[in-house]
Amino acid sequence: MPKRKFSPLPSICRKYKVATAFDWFNTARPKIIKMLAENEYGFIPPRPAAMTVELLRERHGLVDGTARRREFRLTLANAGRTHSIDVLVYSPEDTGKPLLAAVAALNFQGNAGAAEEDDVLPLDAPHHTQPGRWPIKQLMKAGFLLATAARNDFYFDDNAPESRRNSVFRLFGEIDGNDRHYTALSAWAFGYRTLCDLLLTLPEVDPGKVWFHGHSRLGKTALWAAANDPRAAGVVSNCSGCGGAAISRDKEGETLRKIITRFPFWFVPEFDRYMDNEKAMPWDQHFLVSLCAPRPVLVASASEDLWADPENEFRAAAAAGEVYRLFGIPGIEERTAFPPVNTPVLRRGVGYYVRSGIHDVTPYDWRQVAKFIRLNR
Repeated sequence: MPKRKFSPLPSICRKYKVATAFDWFNTARPKIIKMLAENEYGFIPPRPAAMTVELLRERHGLVDGTARRREFRLTLANAGRTHSIDVLVYSPEDTGKPLLAAVAALNFQGNAGAAEEDDVLPLDAPHHTQPGRWPIKQLMKAGFLLATAARNDFYFDDNAPESRRNSVFRLFGEIDGNDRHYTALSAWAFGYRTLCDLLLTLPEVDPGKVWFHGHSRLGKTALWAAANDPRAAGVVSNCSGCGGAAISRDKEGETLRKIITRFPFWFVPEFDRYMDNEKAMPWDQHFLVSLCAPRPVLVASASEDLWADPENEFRAAAAAGEVYRLFGIPGIEERTAFPPVNTPVLRRGVGYYVRSGIHDVTPYDWRQVAKFIRLNR
């Protein structure tokens, strides 16, 4: 197979005349967030006036005695409007050692689908539908606390006007159901921030150990959420592809035209101008990855996930290194070659690997997440 040829990427530091970490925080970073909000993701809703936390149920000694499970209902209130979300939290039953990390992660198939048991709310929903994606025993033994909620509780994942009108945006006024500036990705990013709000109420959670984790469209979301929330200690983007941690220039598999045509409600309409015109973008997805700096970011791919384009995911991770080096963090060295399958390149600041297999999250992925977090403590 001939080696792919790639177009040059815009340099973040040259574009914004950045020479120091001070320059990054005071000039480049706020401009990049504003640019991405206005031209790609939309603005994340503000924090509501109030949040009520209700513990619905709690069980101990689950998953071979490794896990404690709590189910919470969060009620967000603003200007006379309310919106409720259920959150599932697993934490290690053994409280004798500190947590490695508290992980905020939205899910695709509801909390019941993420659970190990058959009695998680809602009781009539399919349970334990993605066991490899949420290996609770493995996570507990590694020292993770997991807080997860359904993405659809923040914005139902389709293009219907009702999805926009019934989303969390409605807390802040009447919503035009056809206005694409109210995007799903920013509503879901609001979801990560809400999970972080909950985690910081739990006494066992160290505020400096909250990580955002997302897969596929939620991998895009986790990056955008962490970029906007300095409380995230780090972020894991798993198979996030186009509009996430994959460079848009020279993209194979899912291109901007394909993703915007299929999922227009994920992005603002201003993003449409770059369909079939990616080289005209004054940014690319390494700008998004760099917004986590100096906090660590792990980009993960899968060898059979050609739709996401692993090589372009690696390019974004490597190119973000120019910002990390402003902080004395090497990240992935500029001349690092695309790694072989199942050969992680885990560095301080930035990590990358391509796992064998399909577009998914597996126990192998969680092992790399644990290694990367330990490296970056």
